[in-house]
Amino acid sequence: MRVHALALFCATFIVMSSACAVTTDRLPTLSAEDYLVQMQIKSNRVEAMLSEWSAAEKRGDAHVAGPEEQNAALTADVEGMIHDVTMAHELGHPVGTYWLAQFTSKTIVESPEDNTQACALYQTALDRGLLAAAVSRFHRCNKAFERFVLNDAGQLKLIAELKHLLQRQDAYQAYYPLPTKRSLCFDDPAIRVPERTLAGLRKALAPAVLSYDQYRAEAYYLLAVADVNAKGEIGPQNLSYLNQAIALGCSDFLGFKAVYEQTLSKGNTSR
Repeated sequence: MRVHALALFCATFIVMSSACAVTTDRLPTLSAEDYLVQMQIKSNRVEAMLSEWSAAEKRGDAHVAGPEEQNAALTADVEGMIHDVTMAHELGHPVGTYWLAQFTSKTIVESPEDNTQACALYQTALDRGLLAAAVSRFHRCNKAFERFVLNDAGQLKLIAELKHLLQRQDAYQAYYPLPTKRSLCFDDPAIRVPERTLAGLRKALAPAVLSYDQYRAEAYYLLAVADVNAKGEIGPQNLSYLNQAIALGCSDFLGFKAVYEQTLSKGNTSR
């Protein structure tokens, strides 16, 4: 399921600037799979409109955002996307739940309430076996990782969940690629400084969209970095995780491979 990252970028701003809700009182009338297909159709329309606006900006047209009726159509499609994923979530589909978390988790300004809701949704999708949800929850909700806190119970639980999901096949592989708001493997921080154009802002803020194997790479990389002993020391298993991530296409932007190899060659290992 290729839902455009730029459509998600646009949806983020519409959710931020409107009263658009992520819950609905309407009862589902379709299957969860059909709701996800409907979201894909709307996403394609949103992407086409955003591409048209970027082309207009490049040509120097005065009215980059298009006429009022186009803006209304785009907003309606984005709100329709949110409705579709909400319905898929309420029907118990983890991919719908994951998309709902993506819409809830803002790119720029995120309130504590937004974060709590998004993290709960990621956990629900994770519990249903979606690897992308485990990776996104680790990135978005694991404050211990950001603060280099070792032996945090929440982080240890996430590490165990990543290991468990890597040992099994994701039953929802057909729905990949899926977006992620953060990636250590595939999101080069050097390109995150936006140009002062609509196209540049879209490029800088649009989330990475990863295949199933790329999510596996990201998960192995997170284990390589975070699964250390109580003293923060690495062992051969960390280098093994790192090599598995690289074999799956991970770009080691942070340069851990050279550091790990040098450390382990000196016999400074924890395992």
